[in-house]
Amino acid sequence: MRALAVVFVCLFLWVSCSATKSEKSVSDSHSLKTKIRVENRNISRMTIYILRRSERVRLGSVDSHLTETFVIPERFVGGATPLRLMADPVGTSKNPVSEEFDVRRGDVIEMIIRAF
Repeated sequence: MRALAVVFVCLFLWVSCSATKSEKSVSDSHSLKTKIRVENRNISRMTIYILRRSERVRLGSVDSHLTETFVIPERFVGGATPLRLMADPVGTSKNPVSEEFDVRRGDVIEMIIRAF
């Protein structure tokens, strides 16, 4: 009888832990942010934009020889239209633009800006 009680207690704990874990993973999947990590190896401060068709949205800026992480706005994530990144150096007219890429919720995109 005692062994049966221990089995029920273990079964109850296992079920309650499983339910807690699955609830947590569901809430985590909704809170996943899509991010861009920008490493600026250039001597100029860069303003980073995300581009989709003719739309351009400023994400932020990265000082020279630093790394910053930006969150991509949710409306850009998971769409059918590919995205591009643009680095706009402060004080110059060069505007390097990345290749097109697709993103999904939770992705972390890495961009390295080299000296030019």
